[in-house]
Amino acid sequence: MKVTNLFTEDERAVSPVVGVALLIAIAVILAAVIGAVVLGLGTGGVDTPQAQLQLDHDGDTANVTHNGGEPLNADEIVVAINGTADFELEDDLTAGGAVEIMKDESEPATIEEGDEVVILWQDPNRDSESVLERFDV
Repeated sequence: MKVTNLFTEDERAVSPVVGVALLIAIAVILAAVIGAVVLGLGTGGVDTPQAQLQLDHDGDTANVTHNGGEPLNADEIVVAINGTADFELEDDLTAGGAVEIMKDESEPATIEEGDEVVILWQDPNRDSESVLERFDV
């Protein structure tokens, strides 16, 4: 072994400053990813369906007509009349179809002039609701 090799500078080494900067960047990115997962930002719910709805009523019955957009599952839809969300759709709703708003399985909902009808979609993966349509009768 030559003694001169021990005293020469090796210019191929990575600067310690660059190494520290890389470690800090990795730590920040890792903390952001872990924070997003812990706070639930990485696991979103289902997107709210987009549908064009129309309300028809004749005093005895109230029907919702689907004029276009995504199909709606009756299990995920709640209808609120004047703030009371005890109503539901009779069946699933697809484009071109119409279903009756029901108080329960055997009693149709009655809507009068001046009532406010709100059709809500409940996210099946979260405990949240989104307003699909709002009608002032």
